[in-house]
Amino acid sequence: MYQRSLYKNRPQKNILTFQLFLAKLALINSNFMIFEEEVKHIAKLARLTLTEKEIKTFSTQLSDVLEYVELLNSVDAEGSLETSQVTGLQNVTEKDEIMRKCDGEALLLCSPLPKERKQIRVKPIIKM
Repeated sequence: MYQRSLYKNRPQKNILTFQLFLAKLALINSNFMIFEEEVKHIAKLARLTLTEKEIKTFSTQLSDVLEYVELLNSVDAEGSLETSQVTGLQNVTEKDEIMRKCDGEALLLCSPLPKERKQIRVKPIIKM
């Protein structure tokens, strides 16, 4: 079972790197078992410090995923049509219509910020 708490307080970039390495390893590993040494090595490459509990959890979870992918690969899909969705729903669109609900002057009057040349002046966010 995926446990979100394992990712708590981890840099997002390192987590994604870790997951990508695990995914690549899953593609080249033919026996569908991810050993703890492999998880430790990938975590080191991603600059993640994992506890022993996390290492065991990742190893078990990824092995389970690989076993399930192997089960899906064993299904005979010959003659099946490719499917992008099965609900039959279609995009529903409406015609674009320009509607004037209020004019710009009325909107400018609503703002407590200073106005300059029919625009609201805001603090700069980029320092040059």
